Amino acid sequence: METQQLNVKTRSLKRSSGVKKLRAQGHIPGVLYGYQVDPVNLDINARAFDTLIRTSESDVIIADLNIEGDDRPRRKALLKNVQYHVLRGDVLHVDFMEVNEERPVTITVPIEPFGEAHGVKNGGGTLGIILNRIKIKALPKDIPAVIRPNISHLGVGEIFFVKDLPKFDGVEYLMPDDIQIMTIIPPRVTKKTVVEEKGKKKGK
Repeated sequence: METQQLNVKTRSLKRSSGVKKLRAQGHIPGVLYGYQVDPVNLDINARAFDTLIRTSESDVIIADLNIEGDDRPRRKALLKNVQYHVLRGDVLHVDFMEVNEERPVTITVPIEPFGEAHGVKNGGGTLGIILNRIKIKALPKDIPAVIRPNISHLGVGEIFFVKDLPKFDGVEYLMPDDIQIMTIIPPRVTKKTVVEEKGKKKGK
């Protein structure tokens, strides 16, 4: 997947008073951790992070971090967690996980079906989503931001399974093939509809 650049700094302010001061200056405290490496406390510009989120295709984001003040200033990292304020909605803290381009990553990615299902368009059915994310394993460069299966062929009552998802080179789905992703729910038949239909038949 395509990576984005994000310039950050190492963070010396770690206590709650220092973190509050950081946020008041328009910055976000964060941390970078990874396999067999010491965590690095980060100072992230809030506007730059907002741009990163808004311009990303999905919530699966791999960034090229340029870390000012670090002995390894260039790191590739997966956005692992974002903590938001419950009321205001602003970002309180960010977690990044360093990734190795040669080591596979296990992650969940969103599923966004496209196309109007035949059973919805012509059968009056409703698309029922059972799973909207799936766990995969892939090298960082092979991770799809979003999985978009075409569901235009689905008829009323038909089920879309994991085995029906599009295949990508280097991507392994970590769920059984027979797990249901979505289905076309038949139109609901009410008592009123049945009575009306009977009335129409008698009137013929």
